[in-house]
Amino acid sequence: MTTIYTSLATVKGGFEPICNLYNKKKPAHWKPIRRVGCYEAGFEMDLEDDLLQSQIRLGNTDPNELIRQLRFNRGRLEAGYYIGFTPEQTQLLFETLVEIWGEEYVHRM
Repeated sequence: MTTIYTSLATVKGGFEPICNLYNKKKPAHWKPIRRVGCYEAGFEMDLEDDLLQSQIRLGNTDPNELIRQLRFNRGRLEAGYYIGFTPEQTQLLFETLVEIWGEEYVHRM
């Protein structure tokens, strides 16, 4: 899994332009992203229907287990203990951040 790093202290320009561009570029069958609904800044999207149903069958009712998410932590976008984006979704988010912020502020490892 590639990790996205940023040298910005804040989300320059806000989340809306990032989400709008990502959602415009994503394949139609992917779920749209939005700003993560928690204290830490980041991005989230609903799980694919089959993965959501398997989480529910496993008895996972924590709202964090029912979405994909990447949160900022010390300049990194990471999933932590939760379900992260797929490699393809992470790549598109990286490309979107580079397009909006510039490659001098966004890196991956």
